[in-house]
Amino acid sequence: MYYYGPMNGAHDWGIGILAFFLWIVVFVVIVAILVRVFSGDHGMHHKQIDEPYEIAKKRYAKGEITKDEFEQLKKDLK
Repeated sequence: MYYYGPMNGAHDWGIGILAFFLWIVVFVVIVAILVRVFSGDHGMHHKQIDEPYEIAKKRYAKGEITKDEFEQLKKDLK
């Protein structure tokens, strides 16, 4: 006599569905890594430009530089 319980038929389907979604996740991660590697930008361009401006903003907010000095730094950083 063969027992058809939750561990026979339904369990196989559940594992199959989980494996399918696991492969989708692996594929998406690989594609995301490849896009990031081959995009050429690597997200560094904006950080290099914005960092000096952010430093100037913080110095102005702390009162270390005057408004005129801050405006001049903004012009120089463009």
